[in-house]
Amino acid sequence: MISSPPLRACALLLCTLSLHAAPASASPAVIKLLDEAERLESRDPKASMQRTADALAALDAQGADAAPELRRRALLQRCWLQASNRLPEPVLDVDKTLASPLFGTWDAQRAELRLCRGALLVNQRTLHEASREYEAVLSEAERLGNRALLADALTLRAEMRTELADHAAALADLQRAYELNDQLKRSRSQQQVLNNIANLYSDSNVGAYDQAISHYKRLLELQKADQADRDAAVTIYNLATTYEAKKDFPQALALFRQGREIEQTLGLQAEAMQANRAIARTLVKLGQPAEAMPMLDEALGFFLRSGDEDSAAQMRTTRGVALQALARPRDALAELNAALAVFERQGDDAFIEFIEGQRALALAALGQWKAAAQARERQIALVRKLTEAARNKQFARLQVHFDTARKEEQNAALFAENTARRQALEDAGRIQRLQWLLIAVGGVGLLGLAAMTWRQLALSRRMRDLALSDELTRLPNRRNLLAQAQLRMDQADEDKVPLSVLAIDIDHFKRVNDVYGHEAGDLVLRRVAQACTGALRTNDVIGRVGGEEFVAVLSDADREIARAVAERMRGAVEALRFPEIDPGLRVTISLGVAQRGELEPMLAPLAARADAALYRAKQAGRNRIEE
Repeated sequence: MISSPPLRACALLLCTLSLHAAPASASPAVIKLLDEAERLESRDPKASMQRTADALAALDAQGADAAPELRRRALLQRCWLQASNRLPEPVLDVDKTLASPLFGTWDAQRAELRLCRGALLVNQRTLHEASREYEAVLSEAERLGNRALLADALTLRAEMRTELADHAAALADLQRAYELNDQLKRSRSQQQVLNNIANLYSDSNVGAYDQAISHYKRLLELQKADQADRDAAVTIYNLATTYEAKKDFPQALALFRQGREIEQTLGLQAEAMQANRAIARTLVKLGQPAEAMPMLDEALGFFLRSGDEDSAAQMRTTRGVALQALARPRDALAELNAALAVFERQGDDAFIEFIEGQRALALAALGQWKAAAQARERQIALVRKLTEAARNKQFARLQVHFDTARKEEQNAALFAENTARRQALEDAGRIQRLQWLLIAVGGVGLLGLAAMTWRQLALSRRMRDLALSDELTRLPNRRNLLAQAQLRMDQADEDKVPLSVLAIDIDHFKRVNDVYGHEAGDLVLRRVAQACTGALRTNDVIGRVGGEEFVAVLSDADREIARAVAERMRGAVEALRFPEIDPGLRVTISLGVAQRGELEPMLAPLAARADAALYRAKQAGRNRIEE
């Protein structure tokens, strides 16, 4: 998916939130520089950074105490530019700024700067610290009642969670951010969140393509109403790639062409040439490689003339695939080799893995069996490397989710990791033993059998995930939750910290099923699960244990913390709206809170006390918390 960087949107939104009201005595030249920096931010980040630096230099020349509001604005603007463009080692600058008297006390602007610091830490992969920054900003936004800041913090945390494949938690954050932006009538922010939700659904690991398409279409309507043609072109491209993922190639082709027309009208030549590649790729999948070649030739020539080596290599890769389909393996190999040289210099393993697979086919068609086998072996090694990287990302998500390293959970995760790695190596070994046979029977047969093997591996991993998850809400199921709860209780004993449990039940849920049907009830269950997940701290866990019943286990949480988390949950669910079911439908939950006692080594008695408190909440009128 293509999208404008989320940090860029937050940069503009947050910097304009409270800093545009400069005092009348402020330097007009500084204001002009900062306004120019904002206008340049999306199309020329380097020039924008230079304008911001010039503004800070001008303020320094006026004295350290001159125009503090303008200085705050400039420093925030610089931070977001650094975050959006991943400039090296900027966190130290922000730490120094936070320590200055300008941002010395907690207020909305200091919270904005800490939010930016969190984004910088995500860029540097310091995820534990980034998570703590986001949590601090979210708490402060709640305290201040600053819904705009809260929405932006949720959006950024969702970006981190999406990157870590924590999709359910990311979606809960995005849905809450969307509702907040809707309340505030922040159309631009709302569109950014809607785009992020659609991107999440279209992720191949989620595969909810119909939902993604629905959100992209809604986003496109909003962009057309705002006459945001450039943004609309990006959304059309994303919509097209989603149809492509669904294998609806005719619809994808029509949309790619529509997007290219808009880009050509706007004079976006480079973007239009990238659209050429997408159109050509789709034509090859439709069995029309000859029609694809002229567009690829045009795009390759454009990028060679403009000196864009990376884009030219992408065009050569697609040309190689098209030439292969035209039964021209020698020409295909020349293009693939040229592209491979570029991606090897860049260390782009994903492109290298794809190209090596294509090279194996071309070499086999030319009868160069040894070279074909070597290309296939390298491809398999890269598949293992990429799989390992994806698995490491999952473990990073677990580290952030649990906040601190839990010994028992780490041991279980390492055991699962080693088992999965051994299985992957065994499967890869079987693939290697098959490769000579596969090449001998032809490149197409080889590709099909290899793809079948990898699909089987992916399916087995998917089945393992399903065994531990509730099918409807994707939360841990009862068995998984009990195992995680016991690990947390054991760790709480070792760390000598409190632990609490929340018993949660949707009020009058049977009435929802009776009035609106079970499909609507399923939607309510999913949305409530997402809202509750979004209200948790990063080291908490929630699971579905029955029809409309959930249990949350809160590590290192005393009575006060547990009640605060419960209140966040209750409020998040109460704020949910269901326009697709009934605009007037309101859903609430009741919660029971229980803090673990010293003589409770198992979850059962603790959960029983939480259930008893939940029963009291129901008896007292629902939509409330009892202990």
